[in-house]
This record gives sequence, C-alpha cells and structure tokens, in this order.
Amino acid sequence: MPELTKNLIKDLTELLKHSDDYNVNIIVGKHRKIRKFQAHSFMLRARSPYFR
Repeated sequence: MPELTKNLIKDLTELLKHSDDYNVNIIVGKHRKIRKFQAHSFMLRARSPYFR
C-alpha cells in the first residue's frame, strides 16, 4: 500500500476517535429502545448516497 494511503487511513482513524468534532446526532428507535449515534457529516456524505 502506498505511504500516502497509509497516512490517510491513519489520519481518518484518528479523526473518528475524537467526539469533540462530531457534528451530527442520529437518533433511532422508539420509547425505551432509543439509541443515539454521533457522526461526522462529511463521513456520512462520503460513504452513503442517502446523505449526499
């Protein structure tokens, strides 16, 4: 794997570890089975056509 790709993967992995930078809350479920997920909007857009 090229060094540039390795560095990009490392940097993105580090970014995902920091909850301070999350800018989206996804809440799913009903009543007592509600779950909340935090996410980066740019990652959602990059990885899912639904968010584009």
